[in-house]
Amino acid sequence: MAFILPLVLLVAMYALVMRPQQRRVRAHAQLMSQVEVGDEIITAGGVFGRVIRIDDETMQVEIAPGVEITTLRRMVMDRLGEPTDDEPDEPDEAADDESGHHIDESGPA
Repeated sequence: MAFILPLVLLVAMYALVMRPQQRRVRAHAQLMSQVEVGDEIITAGGVFGRVIRIDDETMQVEIAPGVEITTLRRMVMDRLGEPTDDEPDEPDEAADDESGHHIDESGPA
């Protein structure tokens, strides 16, 4: 009976800690392999930019017009998606009052 408790704890640790970490590592490796020249990215340091050149371990990222930095490929945290058509470009000004607060015209709750 004393042998079962450590075995259960080991299985629980694997299921709760190690397995999710393996999934995150695989997802990050897949993200790094999908990054291409021209993609908008976010680095681990929070820098937004557009990829201009990719080497084996590094890449050039343009963070402002004419400003390029070199960063490690593994520092890419996310690729920014293209905006979709169903996202509004500008807020509906008719639904806001002078203070910028949204006016709910649906009636009483």
